Amino acid sequence: MDKAKLAMRYFPFDILFVHRDAERTDFSMIRQRVEEIRRDLEPDLSGKTVCVIPVKMMETWLLIEVEAIKKAAGNRNYSKLIDLPPIKRLENENQPKEKLHHILREVSGLKGRNLKKFNPEAAVHLVAENIKDFSPLRNLEAFRAFEAEQIMAVDRFLEK
Repeated sequence: MDKAKLAMRYFPFDILFVHRDAERTDFSMIRQRVEEIRRDLEPDLSGKTVCVIPVKMMETWLLIEVEAIKKAAGNRNYSKLIDLPPIKRLENENQPKEKLHHILREVSGLKGRNLKKFNPEAAVHLVAENIKDFSPLRNLEAFRAFEAEQIMAVDRFLEK
């Protein structure tokens, strides 16, 4: 993975997070993606790497907290129902990215020209920054695998 080597050279890091999506919820797909990432890495980077393998898309993990979405959309006073999928059905969402973008546009309350100027991609990052509690995602096998990898990487880093 040449990008990882370049990142280490120009932006030295202690832990590298590499993201790939899994198309299915079964653990074998998650394992397959982790193996692909590890196979592409230089051996010296493998121990510093955390594989982030959400099912479908990263946005799947952001469809969990109404208040974070309101804040990211710039409309904390939004009072209508925000239809987020229950955690147990989160990974079955067909188009999580489009769903999150749609919700952000709706919650923004903007209309016309102002809505056209609204940047849902930028707002997605704000959703991630404003989620106070990711623990509901521990019900998802993919998130538990990510969390376990992250703990191991931090432990290895602290041992040095």
